Amino acid sequence: MATPETRQLSITELERLLARRSAELTHLERERAKLRKQLSTVEQKIAAVGGATADGRVRLATSPARKRHKNAKSLKVLVVELLRDNKKGLDLKQLTDKVLKAGYKTASSNFSNTVYQAAYNSGAIEFEEKSGVYRTK
Repeated sequence: MATPETRQLSITELERLLARRSAELTHLERERAKLRKQLSTVEQKIAAVGGATADGRVRLATSPARKRHKNAKSLKVLVVELLRDNKKGLDLKQLTDKVLKAGYKTASSNFSNTVYQAAYNSGAIEFEEKSGVYRTK
């Protein structure tokens, strides 16, 4: 759209004005790219020291990542198999002990709760409140 300053300009003058603005745009884009590179370097240094990330969140010093144990069978499958072998059923403590004796590896600080969750969420296991044991259906 024409502005008051460009209404009376000739085509040659308009072309010069357009070329100047195009050159200015190119210069500003180069400057932006240079500043982005500098900003990226500074953000990497901040992150290395443990400071805030680019989005403002504070990065806490983290401990080394724990390796997750790889087991041959999932906990649910192992619990069902152990309960099938024990027709009388097992209480939670016995079941937890049998799972660990079967070679299941875990880093859980409350493994009995993990076993409880596996039994509770399995459709093949039922809990008998009267005797306090888990059995397969």
